[in-house]
Amino acid sequence: MPKRIERDKEYNDKLRKIGMLFQKKRWSISNGSRESFIEDRNELIFNTDDENADWISLRYLINIETGKNLPSIEMLIKLSIALEVDPVELFNDIYKILYDKE
Repeated sequence: MPKRIERDKEYNDKLRKIGMLFQKKRWSISNGSRESFIEDRNELIFNTDDENADWISLRYLINIETGKNLPSIEMLIKLSIALEVDPVELFNDIYKILYDKE
């Protein structure tokens, strides 16, 4: 049983590192709050002023940045667009974290 606990801890550490990666990229284009980032991206990238636009919820972004969730492929693409980064580079950064290729 200790191996499972060790593996879970390793996975959680990696999710936290991935969350920090997203947070750092978000801060590089906007050092405001998560809410302001979502609103800004709604207007500039996703062409909507609807605060309830469905490209991402505040809760989902929080869960990604705090290492509670690993985003789906679809969400990774949306985030790469919102963060104005190449999706291949973003996938590669995540791969490096997950497989200790840093």
